[in-house]
Amino acid sequence: MISEARPKFLRIVKKLPLRLKTQLDSIIREIEIDPKIGELKHGDINFIWIYAFKDENKQIWLLSYIIKSEKKIEFIYLATHENYYRDLKKYLKN
Repeated sequence: MISEARPKFLRIVKKLPLRLKTQLDSIIREIEIDPKIGELKHGDINFIWIYAFKDENKQIWLLSYIIKSEKKIEFIYLATHENYYRDLKKYLKN
């Protein structure tokens, strides 16, 4: 499986603490093995898959990605649950 990442996703990941980066790496590997592990959204973002997970502080994080083909995934956005969908839609419009 080939993974790509948008620049905004890479900037967000760069600022994360090491423990969360390590957790995110294992989640990305899981998604590469089974891309449909996340939840396909509905409505105006019906092409985006969301994978939710909790960090060590029980904070909910959401990871957005698009399955471009059987062998290609593009990671789009990562943030905590608060205002996530509003910010994601705003980012996708730009």
